[in-house]
Amino acid sequence: MWQASGTILTAKYGFPFDRCVVSFPPDETRPKSRIADCSRMILSQYGATLGFDDDSLWVANDDRHAERDLSSLVNYVSYKTFICYNILVPSDEPEYPPDAADVSQVVFHLAKIVEKQKRINGKIATWHEDEPHELVLTKQDVADYLRAVDPPLAYAIYYYLRGCNTSVYFLIEFYKCLEVILEQLGGERVLLKSPARFGFNRPLYKRVKRMADDQQREPLSIGRHAPYPGVALIPVDTKWLFDDPRGRKAFEAGEDACRNVIESYIRYRIDPNGGT
Repeated sequence: MWQASGTILTAKYGFPFDRCVVSFPPDETRPKSRIADCSRMILSQYGATLGFDDDSLWVANDDRHAERDLSSLVNYVSYKTFICYNILVPSDEPEYPPDAADVSQVVFHLAKIVEKQKRINGKIATWHEDEPHELVLTKQDVADYLRAVDPPLAYAIYYYLRGCNTSVYFLIEFYKCLEVILEQLGGERVLLKSPARFGFNRPLYKRVKRMADDQQREPLSIGRHAPYPGVALIPVDTKWLFDDPRGRKAFEAGEDACRNVIESYIRYRIDPNGGT
């Protein structure tokens, strides 16, 4: 069984506020909102079962697929839901709750981080607030992943999640996420053959790649390379990343580019005229 510690590093979502309040001593009687209802998805064609209960996740293979790496499936669920299932709990319990209902989709109750602005004393004040939000993971999402998954896709999601686990090296990990898929394809031309079908956002990809590689125009301290001699390095406050306008902008662009390339590659892999 896997348990979540919260969401991955992102400026988009978080756990509901009542799940983030810490009391000493712990108040076990205080009710908390549930992240997901007790349920399970059975994907017989692919020999996989996923179980959900609040912030817990079960994944299992049938005997035909016993060699499949379960961690890559856990990573995919984290990628789709923004939930960091990073605590592996040894247990003799069943692979999923025995009373779990069979479902075709699971709704995750999170908090969406929304930017607010107000004019105060002639100046624009900006802050962020949480709003209740539902994210949905469908059985078709998981089926598409299991049909599409190959080493580059699994590596790309792994690199993306690594980037979402560090505020210091995120841009380097995001770059590797983009790189592993585009190198597998032999470049971006394949995804551009039918952009309406695959949804590849080339301008965003180019912008993030340029940002990570910049050594001359506006090199960031979080980039992949040192600046050229005589070129000033632009610092990014990685301790308070989302309070730094440059850091927030770089993270959001990198995150969006990774998610776009991953989704485009999945569409490419499952397309009858694509890679499978």
